[in-house]
Amino acid sequence: MSKAVKVFVGFVIISLILILSLYAIYKNKQSSDTGKILFFYGITCPHCKNVEVFIEQNNLDVKLKIESLEVYNNRANLNKMISYASKCGINENNLGVPMIYYDGKCYVGDKDCIDLLKVLGDVE
Repeated sequence: MSKAVKVFVGFVIISLILILSLYAIYKNKQSSDTGKILFFYGITCPHCKNVEVFIEQNNLDVKLKIESLEVYNNRANLNKMISYASKCGINENNLGVPMIYYDGKCYVGDKDCIDLLKVLGDVE
């Protein structure tokens, strides 16, 4: 086998390994949010409190995988909320809390958040 063929075969093998590795990382990142409910709230937000009370009254924090992320005092959580909102096509200027990110979609406002939680938690 000539040197050029060996180099080409090596290049193909390395390229395949790289592509498969990137694909595995991509799928793992996607699956890490699957089934998880990200609840973004502000500590003094009355609409957020409505959602929190609904979660508590219906034991949804036990039934569902809910990750509560306070955004008024936590810059990392705020940046995370902005990132997820941009995936939903929500401009940072139109963003507010409460917001839930679930299954690739954003739900903003206490009514939309509670309506989603009713469905997910099988609550009437």
